[in-house]
Amino acid sequence: SEEGYPWVRGHLLSHIDERETEENNVTVFGTYKIYCSDRDSHHGKSELENMCENIELSRVAVVVLSNSYTQKHLHTVELEHLLYSKDISVIQDIVIIMIEDLKFKQIPAVLHHQIKQDKFLRWEADETKEKKFYRFDEIS
Repeated sequence: SEEGYPWVRGHLLSHIDERETEENNVTVFGTYKIYCSDRDSHHGKSELENMCENIELSRVAVVVLSNSYTQKHLHTVELEHLLYSKDISVIQDIVIIMIEDLKFKQIPAVLHHQIKQDKFLRWEADETKEKKFYRFDEIS
């Protein structure tokens, strides 16, 4: 969501994304090429079209779970499409990162199974924990 983009930009994209920076047109080689709707969506297509197309082009999906993300209905549709895409082997895995403390009832019902089974990463702003966090691809 738009409110979560600063976290995504500062903590996720800056560490693992392969991209060309706007400031000096330098390509940064991260581990992944990440689609971020705020940055990479195709103009002229609906948010839903962009979302579905990019899920189908992905191997791994990263969901940044925050209070603002859980409040938008389209994100529930996105989660349902992600889970379906994983079930039919379109994508290999879904990594859920919870960046805020959320009550169970705030979390979309489609994720309750993953949360109950502790299949998510909890963001903790601590230097040692952050270093371990950025190796999440080793545990997914």
